[in-house]
Amino acid sequence: MEKDSKGPILSWITNQGILAIVVASLTLLLSLLLNELQAKIGWLSLLVSLLLIFTIFIIVMALAFKNVSPVSLQLSDKIIKALAYYIGSDRVGWILTTEELVKFESCLKNSEVWLITSDLYEDCIGGPFQKCVSKNLKKDVKYRYFVPDTPTIRSKSSQIVKANNNHPNLSFIYLEDDFFFLVSKFDFGIINPFKENNRERIGFMGLPVPDDECRYQAKISDELIDIIIGKLLPLIESSR
Repeated sequence: MEKDSKGPILSWITNQGILAIVVASLTLLLSLLLNELQAKIGWLSLLVSLLLIFTIFIIVMALAFKNVSPVSLQLSDKIIKALAYYIGSDRVGWILTTEELVKFESCLKNSEVWLITSDLYEDCIGGPFQKCVSKNLKKDVKYRYFVPDTPTIRSKSSQIVKANNNHPNLSFIYLEDDFFFLVSKFDFGIINPFKENNRERIGFMGLPVPDDECRYQAKISDELIDIIIGKLLPLIESSR
């Protein structure tokens, strides 16, 4: 469904119009009130009273923010540090955008990557991982795809193989449809599944969030990685 782009604009115009009417009304009331006070007590007394009220207001606000500001700053600092730890840090956090995961995967060397995907959307020709996979294959990184056995997926996988000149480190294992109970965008990726060369094993799961502009991957636990590998190893053996 196409989103109505005029909604936010009309809402903003309406809010600004209401604000203008309120400000104009308050200005008019204040003008009338000042005229009445000036007629009764004179301009000098009015200015002294207004100055006194303004001074008291400044003192009260200063005392209030003296106690509130340190707490607010400490809370803001903790929130910023937490976001930096989980999302904004240079190391791999618990949730990444596709762009961030591509950058991380581009740094792999002598590793193996398992990808369980129902659509090959991100790895096909023109996908965000296409160039990353091609470069990594040249760095001796092995890619093993687990995909549905459908004509569409076989066509996509053939294009990927052809684009990489039938590289020996690139392989596809075709599985029955009942294995892919997963919805689109709900894929799994495992880097270094057997912890070879003392390298860390990391797994990610695609999140099926309603965002067409950006896709997200969440880091999964080592226990879940073991379960996935346990399910896939017999399928690898049977495919040989």
